[in-house]
Amino acid sequence: MLLALALSCAAAFGAVARYATSVWMQQYQSDSLGGTLVANVLGSLGAGLVAGAALSGALPSSWHLVLSTGFLGAYTTFSTWMVESATLLREGRWRLLLGYTLGSTLLGTAAAALGLALML
Repeated sequence: MLLALALSCAAAFGAVARYATSVWMQQYQSDSLGGTLVANVLGSLGAGLVAGAALSGALPSSWHLVLSTGFLGAYTTFSTWMVESATLLREGRWRLLLGYTLGSTLLGTAAAALGLALML
């Protein structure tokens, strides 16, 4: 029961951090694409760091679950990314869709790999 409570609290903080990222990014970009991209890349870096720490034995598995599933699961925004991508597709904004999809995938993967490398 304690683990479920910790997971819930971490998810609440992750959701608030995601909202703060969106608000911060709206200073620089009027649509939500930038906020989603930044949240997903930072979340990927965090997931790599947390996974690396767990794999190296520096982080207990319960903390790995709380941080990755709870906080980072709420912070990152796969569903928002998909809806934004579908909207770009519907609007026929092919170049932006391609750049957004490839950029998100490549940057997210690179950030996760960096996080793992730093912790292993």
